[in-house]
Amino acid sequence: MRFTTYRGLRKVTLQAMLTFAAMNLKKTSLMVLEKPRFSILF
Repeated sequence: MRFTTYRGLRKVTLQAMLTFAAMNLKKTSLMVLEKPRFSILF
């Protein structure tokens, strides 16, 4: 991450981990709410 609000390796690492965790939660929630494209039972 080029620009961060914190200074220091430990704080920047924590910010990066929290950012990526939020991105993963968003991606997971979108996958759960997505309509299935095909059905196994037809």
